[in-house]
Amino acid sequence: MTNKKTVTLPKRIKPLIADDSRDISVVAHRRWAKTYAGINRCLFGRTHRAGALTHPKTKYKIIYPTREQARTMVWPSLKEICEGIGGKCNDTDMRVEFSNGSVIRVRGGNYPDSLRGSGDDGAVLDEWAYFNDPSIYTSIILPSLADRKGWSFKSTTYQGKNHAYVDHQTAEKSYTFPASTSGVIPADELARLKAKMTPEEYSQEFECQPLSYKGQIYTEFDRSRNFIERGQEPRLLPSWSYIIGLDWGLSHNTAIMFCAVDYDGNFYVYDEYVSNDKPANHYTNLIKDKMKGQSYDLYLPPDTLAKDQFRNGVRYSVFDQFSEEGLQPIIASNQVAGGISLIKQMLITGKLKIFARCEQLIAGIERYRWAAGDKEKPVMIKDDEVCALRYAVATWFSAAKEPVKAPAEFTISWYDEMEKRQRRKQGALIG
Repeated sequence: MTNKKTVTLPKRIKPLIADDSRDISVVAHRRWAKTYAGINRCLFGRTHRAGALTHPKTKYKIIYPTREQARTMVWPSLKEICEGIGGKCNDTDMRVEFSNGSVIRVRGGNYPDSLRGSGDDGAVLDEWAYFNDPSIYTSIILPSLADRKGWSFKSTTYQGKNHAYVDHQTAEKSYTFPASTSGVIPADELARLKAKMTPEEYSQEFECQPLSYKGQIYTEFDRSRNFIERGQEPRLLPSWSYIIGLDWGLSHNTAIMFCAVDYDGNFYVYDEYVSNDKPANHYTNLIKDKMKGQSYDLYLPPDTLAKDQFRNGVRYSVFDQFSEEGLQPIIASNQVAGGISLIKQMLITGKLKIFARCEQLIAGIERYRWAAGDKEKPVMIKDDEVCALRYAVATWFSAAKEPVKAPAEFTISWYDEMEKRQRRKQGALIG
């Protein structure tokens, strides 16, 4: 095999290659060479950290937000480098194999099943702030690294204070490279960019400053008031009220928010599920399995009533499919302005609380913003999670409800009364 010295590394990325830390976060400006650093992190190992060229029969993944982006933005660079040092490249599977048995694969985060399988020695998550489903890190990537004590390397430019910002604060080792000090882009070019971009755009893209989105809707969201850390979650009692808000999508994500309301009216979002390209029965089965006999209200958006699908020559709707599965869905309130106003009030009063595991909802709240020059119309891009939350909150509080008090003793008769109230409430909503 060609010696690794044939690959010339820029001086600025050498500390990242030499660092033996197992959890590294890099925030750097555009054109800093974050992708190149991730590739070489996979190639070159150290005494206590594996690399494809130095440790035989090791395995690595380089993951981009989507498979399409991975193919156009990561794979060409990896292929060019590896072909020059004896790697055998497979364009179809975006895989590089070396004569020592080591393998590097390129994958997209929008196909989580492609990330599963045997253990890895290292994983690079490029443009980490732009992943739609950051939970893949804890649910798939970390477990895949466990048996080999593998490392992870996240690199990105900020996209507001979303999951990437939080990870950068808590990583084992964090590096930040703003354009004003890196020396990569000439000063006159930076001045030109600064003159053409808004101050917010320039600060975020080139100075690594995580900013709130301009025109952010839920400015009232406060992590100290509306966020519940892992391990601090309250015990969810069966006697509480349970609500599921679902935003249906085919061309975009389907988002499901699992919520509970306690005796004091605190509204907890305790879990979430976000996916795409799945049939209705995928979600109905998931809801049935998760709720496991617990009484709950399921709110679907009005557009699920559209009979835009065919079965045996007969038109039917997504709402029909959920009903056929015995879930008894209810059409959600779609008062956008009213729902947003209600959520704002609940954020201010601290009545709305979100569990830390709901990472996609939190990211959605922080990026949700008004259309330019319009404080009445939200931007309808990547808003699936916040729409599902709005359906849950607005519909629940628009329903006729009777106050629920905690009993001195949870008897069978008390549970029967709660079930009757749930049925009366559902009847009022349908009527």
